[in-house]
Amino acid sequence: MNYVGDFAVGQTVFIWFNTFDSNDPSASVTVTDLTDTDTVIYRDDSLTQRANTAGMTIDIDVDTFAGVHKLTIDTADNTVPDFYEAGHDYSVVAVGATVDGATGGINAVIGTFSIANRRQAGEMCRSAITTLASQTSFTLDTGTASAQNDAYNNCTIIVTDQTTRIQKAVGYISDYTGATRTVTLRDAPLATGYTMAVADSVEIFANSAFANVDSIKATDQTANDNGADINAILLDTAEIGTAGAGLTNLGASGNDWNTVVPDAAGVAPTAAEIETEIWDALQSAHVVPASMGIIASEIATIDGKVDTAQLDLDTITGTAGVLIGTDAANVTEISDAVWDEDATGHQTQGTFGQAIGDPAADATTIYQAVATDATGDNVAIDVVAVKAETALIVADTNELQTDNVPGLIATAQADLDVITGATGVNLLNATQASIDAIEVDTGTTLDAALAVVDANVDTMVAGLVTGAFEGTPTTTVMQTNLAEATDNHYNGAVLIITSGNGLDQRTDITDYTGATGTLTVTAVATAPVATDTFKIV
Repeated sequence: MNYVGDFAVGQTVFIWFNTFDSNDPSASVTVTDLTDTDTVIYRDDSLTQRANTAGMTIDIDVDTFAGVHKLTIDTADNTVPDFYEAGHDYSVVAVGATVDGATGGINAVIGTFSIANRRQAGEMCRSAITTLASQTSFTLDTGTASAQNDAYNNCTIIVTDQTTRIQKAVGYISDYTGATRTVTLRDAPLATGYTMAVADSVEIFANSAFANVDSIKATDQTANDNGADINAILLDTAEIGTAGAGLTNLGASGNDWNTVVPDAAGVAPTAAEIETEIWDALQSAHVVPASMGIIASEIATIDGKVDTAQLDLDTITGTAGVLIGTDAANVTEISDAVWDEDATGHQTQGTFGQAIGDPAADATTIYQAVATDATGDNVAIDVVAVKAETALIVADTNELQTDNVPGLIATAQADLDVITGATGVNLLNATQASIDAIEVDTGTTLDAALAVVDANVDTMVAGLVTGAFEGTPTTTVMQTNLAEATDNHYNGAVLIITSGNGLDQRTDITDYTGATGTLTVTAVATAPVATDTFKIV
């Protein structure tokens, strides 16, 4: 059996193998019909082969040497998830190869290897994470981990990233439950840029069996050695004395710690001198935040603002040195003074004083509007009077609308247009012009002219024909109740609809049928209906 070794997780495995002449085992021969897809791998005692050849490369007759072959397996390839893991053995089989004429019938194990499944000195377990509750609690593969409680307590654990096969995390096991293979870490492990996950490989190493032993400069240190060192430290610190008495003695005369700074005469300063020096020190050199120096600076700033406020108060009150809350005027007094101030002396453009106005300098002011030279005593009285007059006008114009005076005027104008044959004729002007023309032409007097006009109007009224529509009139053909039996009797006359759908529509009559009383007209916009009335002029 060609066992090639135990490999770390993610390491590349190289398996070399030979093929020989069947008649002469010492004679190497090549192999055919052997490719990557003819090579299968089994894990442990499983009879299920890896379902993919990704990561596998086979070289036949390496370096032109017949019968020398090499299979390369990249265990970092995770095309088949979690196939290559720590704690497992693997068998590699060549299937269907042709060697020395034995076509398609050679099946042989060409090598075996393992991944982290041969323990090193001090190594207690090689396994993999099966479930992960957190970065400090997870379970191991039951086939490789111990079933004994506390078996790995106080051991070091190394976890290798199953994806990259390079990144690792190192931790310290504080508790182990054998029944469930649950590992509990004291803290989240020291990691190199990744988070532990299910299927990551695990290696557990035992610490020294003598927990109290350590080595310092190649000298073993036992618990007793440590105790002796501690006793020596206690002895030294005892010299300090109870409540620091030893430190107090350090201030005795002649000790460097008690050295004082003398003045120019070589005399040590007194407490009073030190206090004076502190208060007389330049504040500008001591502006550390929250220090007395910065507080003094802020006090100086506040003091300046108080002085400015005092000057402003003196200006407002007209009295120097007024005290707020004692001498200063109250709100009522100040407001009274403002409102009683003569605006004449406050005429800066845009100010309230300018808006109130100086009547001597500017007539377009509020003052001029109130002390008015209008009819009323002031603007308010004039406005009330105007409003009253406006209300009367509105009432009168509302009556015009109620009586439909505009409509009546429009109807009269339309009738006048029809009578005169012109558009927009002014009745008075037209009548006067007619009278003037008659008087000039006939030499008659106004009374005579009016008599003629009156006679003409009577004739026109007598000739006015009225009626009603019958049947189903259209916009061009309209049956009526007219009794006139002569055809074409009304041809050329004007038809005016006086009620109903086509009210006030006018059109010329182009034909008349006496037998049926039917008028043919130039089309109107809206057809009348039966019983609507009309007149013919």
